Amino acid sequence: SQLFHSDKQIAGIIGPSCSESAEAVGALSRRSEIALLSFHQGSSSLLTNRTAYPYSIGMADSPFDEVRAYIDLMKVLGWTRVAAVYNIEMLVDYTLFQHFEQETKAARIEIAFSEIASETFIPHRELKESYARVIVAFVRAELAAKLLCVAYHNNLIYPNYQWILSNGYESGSVSFYYEPEDREYKCTAREMRDVGDSEVSVILELPSATDIVSGMSIETITEAYYQRWELYNNSTGAPFISKFVLLAYDSVWAMALALNGSLETLQEKNMSLTNYTYGQSSA
Repeated sequence: SQLFHSDKQIAGIIGPSCSESAEAVGALSRRSEIALLSFHQGSSSLLTNRTAYPYSIGMADSPFDEVRAYIDLMKVLGWTRVAAVYNIEMLVDYTLFQHFEQETKAARIEIAFSEIASETFIPHRELKESYARVIVAFVRAELAAKLLCVAYHNNLIYPNYQWILSNGYESGSVSFYYEPEDREYKCTAREMRDVGDSEVSVILELPSATDIVSGMSIETITEAYYQRWELYNNSTGAPFISKFVLLAYDSVWAMALALNGSLETLQEKNMSLTNYTYGQSSA
């Protein structure tokens, strides 16, 4: 909010990365008529509601593509009846589930049962009583592991059940211990690897160097980030690097090229970025 009320002329904003913050900043960008480039927009409204967010530009693919992939898979395999669990703590998970509900209705696929899944509640009894053999889970990786561990102990696994997870899960990477309210579950690494055969996932494919404005690979950008981090922190050892760093880097390039391209047009009108506002027309 302080940024929007600054005396300095704001040409545009890059970020934020999380959906909740991006929606809030997107509303402010509309009121102030300032462009917003968000490099990871899990919330669908930023990408689809151009009336509410006319100045918001997403650098990531629409999360709806993931749901469309699920529906296409179900059509190919002839699945017409499914169950779904979702997490309401993450906006992107709940948004995906809401869109999934709409798409299944359009495709005439029945959702026999749907319920919230959380750190303390996995609806395994209800899933089994729904008699749906395909279960779609809109959850993050840690909760996905808990779901599969509980599924293993309640025989909700292949060949009788098929799970579709909205986030990647590395099957068999670790043993697992989970203690919800009703009982405890322990899964060995071998068991987690076996239950991994019961699920499929739609995984984000990161763009290649030829797909982005800068033309640099993610390895090159990541290495440059490491070097800059060590320089300014007087430390060694790489910090955590988000897999969306390439999209963030591309956002900066997109904004820089857009501003650079506007200079000649503004100069022809005896204007500059310093005194230009989005309410003005330079055409």
